[in-house]
Amino acid sequence: MNKKLLAQTSLILIVCVITFIFFNIYNQKNNKNFSNNLITKDQNDKKENLENKEGTIEGIEYFSQDINGNTYIIRAKSGVIDKKNPDMIDLLNVEAELKFENNKIIKVNSNKAIYNNNNYDTIFTENVIINYNDHKINCNKLEAKFSENEATLSQNLIYENLSTKLFADQMKVDLIKKNTEITMFNQKEKVKITHKK
Repeated sequence: MNKKLLAQTSLILIVCVITFIFFNIYNQKNNKNFSNNLITKDQNDKKENLENKEGTIEGIEYFSQDINGNTYIIRAKSGVIDKKNPDMIDLLNVEAELKFENNKIIKVNSNKAIYNNNNYDTIFTENVIINYNDHKINCNKLEAKFSENEATLSQNLIYENLSTKLFADQMKVDLIKKNTEITMFNQKEKVKITHKK
C-alpha cells in the first residue's frame, strides 16, 4: 500500500471516529427523556453540596442518561457556579465519560471546563485528552456545542492510533451532516501525517 493511499485511509478512519463520538453526544442532547442531575461526592453525608465561603463546590458530578441507557458523566475536583448565569459552572480537574449501551466508552480529561447545565454544551480547555479504544486525541480546547450542532477541537491538535499520528490546528465536526474538516490556521501549512513503523 503506498503512502498516499495509507494517509487517505487514516484520514477517513479519523473522520469516522470523531463523527461517531460527537454524533452520539448530540443524540443525547436531543433526547426528550434525558435526565440531568448534580451530584456531590459525599452524597452519603446528608447529600449536601460542599460549598465554601468563596462559592466553590468541591467534588461535583453531573450525570445525564437517555432512554437507551447511554450516559454522560462529567466530574470535577471543584467548580464555581456563575453568579450571573446559574446554568454555567466553571470546573477544575475534569473527567468526562460517555458510555453507550453497547459498552463503548469515550473518556475526556482536561484541566478546566465550562459546563452549561441547560443545554449540555461543554468547553474543555488546557491539556485536553480524548481516549476511545486505540484512538487518542490531545488538544488544548474541545468545544462540544450541542446548541449549535457542532464540535470543534483546536490548538495543538494531535491524533494518534496504533499506526498513524496526525498534527493539525483544528478539527470541526458538523453534528447534523456528520462532516469533519481538519485544517491548519495558516492556509499555507498542511496537516501533517506520520506513519509509525
